[in-house]
Amino acid sequence: MMIHIQKNGELFGPYSLEEARGYLSTGRLTTSDLARLEGTSEWIPLTSVPGISKPPPTTGGGLPRINAGRLDKAVGSVQFRTVVRDVVIIFAFTGFVGIILGVTLGNFEEATAVAVVANPLLLTICLVIIGVRAKGNRWRHLGYVTFGIWLTNLINVASGHASFSDWFWGIFILACVMGVSGTLSYVFKRSD
Repeated sequence: MMIHIQKNGELFGPYSLEEARGYLSTGRLTTSDLARLEGTSEWIPLTSVPGISKPPPTTGGGLPRINAGRLDKAVGSVQFRTVVRDVVIIFAFTGFVGIILGVTLGNFEEATAVAVVANPLLLTICLVIIGVRAKGNRWRHLGYVTFGIWLTNLINVASGHASFSDWFWGIFILACVMGVSGTLSYVFKRSD
């Protein structure tokens, strides 16, 4: 019998019954971790798995990753959809604000000057929210979203609203915004 483990929002395994018992006895797994038997879809408390008993309290290190390639394939499609969703939301939101600024100010140069200040601020707020809501590794998710935002900004180059050089070097500004946002997201949610 092979067992998949869900610990702190991350997936591990599959492990044999003996491996899971060993990790539980050393403290690498805890009674609060969830388990799913291979061939089932239901997550249950690890101690409810037949053949696993509640161990005495111990201290232990982290859980080693086994079959990381299988884990990436299983979780990757969800992450990809989430990244695309977040990029689309941010692109639409900042684009909408840009349109509102353009219409309100009526002058492209003034709207651009205000957007240079407003967009990084709006992007920071959006990325903080995304960082708080991210499943799994928050920094990896924020990195993918930031890269996606950078790529979608090629639309500004194609439409003549930005030069290729501005777009290309904009990755550094986006990286700084991502760093600030990721750090601020820990104020609202401390662990990944």
